[in-house]
Amino acid sequence: MTQLEMNEQARRSYDQAESQLRSVYHQLATRKGELMPDGQPKQGSLYAAQEAWAKFSEADALATAESYRGGSIYPLIYLNAKEENTLARTAHLARQLEAMQQS
Repeated sequence: MTQLEMNEQARRSYDQAESQLRSVYHQLATRKGELMPDGQPKQGSLYAAQEAWAKFSEADALATAESYRGGSIYPLIYLNAKEENTLARTAHLARQLEAMQQS
């Protein structure tokens, strides 16, 4: 597998993780009543936390990949860091959702 192919696979994997995160976020926001009638998020506590997390995730991925900047492996390192953060956030939100569903 070439570096380009690995980078493309990392993009697909990250996109899938991001899609899962959006789904769990939407379910939790619905459960918390933090969605507008058109399905857009309200600016409640979950929205604020998600916005802060997104900024952290971006900064963390950039810091993780910084020493590879300019190299062909940079996208792979960056996207792997983004995916790792996204999977962790998804698991965190899924635990919140599960706890609310059990209440």
